Amino acid sequence: MSLVSAIDEYIETVNENPKPFVWTKTADNILDKLAPLYAKNDIKANCETLH
Repeated sequence: MSLVSAIDEYIETVNENPKPFVWTKTADNILDKLAPLYAKNDIKANCETLH
């Protein structure tokens, strides 16, 4: 089975009984968690513009 066929089969199976994705964290929580990574890697990201 090719990778594409496997992915297609997975999607078909999952879509038979779909469940909505429910966010458990706010955007601010996620960005706050990423802030140390940005600082460590000297990434210039303005969190206000990301959400």
